[in-house]
Amino acid sequence: MKNEYGKVLDIKTDDANIHDILHNLFYDVLNVEFNLWPWVRNMCKYGDFFLKLEIDEKYGITNLAPHSAYEVEILE
Repeated sequence: MKNEYGKVLDIKTDDANIHDILHNLFYDVLNVEFNLWPWVRNMCKYGDFFLKLEIDEKYGITNLAPHSAYEVEILE
């Protein structure tokens, strides 16, 4: 659900730089407004939900892909 300001996710910090970085990550890279509902639904329905993050050393997180719990292996 969106809050009274029309946002799915509200970022609260005193540092404007951190706010801008997190806003870029959640709204531009992860597209949380579109993706959050199916991610939460699948996690609640199936019990597990995994996202594979593509991380560039220079730019940070550049993309992501959802993974089924059947594709994930735990090494102990």
